[in-house]
Amino acid sequence: MTLRLLLLATIACIAAAQVPSAMAHLEGRIVHSQTQEPLRKVWVIARGPGDTAASTLTGSNGDFVLDILAAGEYSITAERAGFLLASLGRVSVGAAQHLELGTRKLTPQSVVAGRIVDEEGDPLPSVTVQAWRMSWSQTGQQQLRQSASVLADELGAYRLSGLPAGRYFLSASGSRSTAAFDDRAVRTSEAYVTTYFPGVFQAREAKAVEVTEGAEARGVDIRLVRARVAHVRGIVRNRDTGEPVHQLALQLISLDALAGQTLNGTAVAVSNHGAFEFPRVLPGEYAIVGQDASPERRVARLDVSVGRSDLDGVAVELTSGATVEFKLSGEAVQSVGLLGADIAGRPFAATRQDATFQATGVMPGTYWPQVQLPPGTYVKSVRMGDRDLIASPIRIDGNATLTIEIAAKAGSVQGTTEQAATVIAIPA
Repeated sequence: MTLRLLLLATIACIAAAQVPSAMAHLEGRIVHSQTQEPLRKVWVIARGPGDTAASTLTGSNGDFVLDILAAGEYSITAERAGFLLASLGRVSVGAAQHLELGTRKLTPQSVVAGRIVDEEGDPLPSVTVQAWRMSWSQTGQQQLRQSASVLADELGAYRLSGLPAGRYFLSASGSRSTAAFDDRAVRTSEAYVTTYFPGVFQAREAKAVEVTEGAEARGVDIRLVRARVAHVRGIVRNRDTGEPVHQLALQLISLDALAGQTLNGTAVAVSNHGAFEFPRVLPGEYAIVGQDASPERRVARLDVSVGRSDLDGVAVELTSGATVEFKLSGEAVQSVGLLGADIAGRPFAATRQDATFQATGVMPGTYWPQVQLPPGTYVKSVRMGDRDLIASPIRIDGNATLTIEIAAKAGSVQGTTEQAATVIAIPA
């Protein structure tokens, strides 16, 4: 009898150990954002500390219960085919806690579909189609930013799905793996180029396609255009030694204020003899830029104007770049750096948290000072010599000193956006 009681007690202890006594529960309901009907088979996922995660599917009435084993802060998301990924927010979960998330909405995706065709309306396969949205950069410039990308099939058909409602600009482009864009087979001065809907090669002339929530815009065909193109060829040399530079990638970036780097960046590798070639270049203003992988962070930049004929003999120099000294006064800051203005979204200078420091290897160009501020502070002045540049970009062609004053008692602006967005205050 004693042995039997001991065995029963042991089994009871093991069973108790296998039942989590501190399990928390998250409950909620998912409905369609338009019809308010409950949605079944929606994956609801909680991701928490480390690799901690829990997931479940909604039932026929849209309800779900998530069992959380470990206390902590969790990010909750919901997803289902045909709908946009939804964030249900972050929640702090305690042991054995019961939380009610309420009713949450899932928004159906928008779709843009069509075909890529040539001048005669025949389909062109394996062309990359991209959707772009207009946005504001941190420097207050309007730019197109990519939202989605897809490869047209063997019949030239494409379908861009998973889009939020809004206005989109579409582009169609290819590489050497795309027959229509293989410059090795092109022996004339005209070739297919990146084309924007409805059939133009200048980003500023593109027309937007507007899609509403859950709608599918069909028949959005893009007719590729041929344009007169040029080749840009040259050599990269080390300014100090005069020797050709290899093991370097160069980019040809359009200085079009609208498209910026996001649409027209083309990268090529420099040969062992320092030679490079950019094919299929449309007329316009460009910057040839590069940065090597050495500890010295040597940089290269050369602005070129491309016309209707090939540009040969371009000489690009790799240099140590400029040294920019930052002198900070007033309140403490978290970090300071430089954000590219004429070459969108390319912060070349490192950041540090000191009262005075130097940023080396800065590429020639136009920049905005980028300051991460503690709450309640603001940038009072930015000076280069006698010039106050608080609301102006800074042109750096050589060594420079920036004096930045940080002040307390910053003002504030509050408001509400219709949907999740980044709000940027731009000096008038």
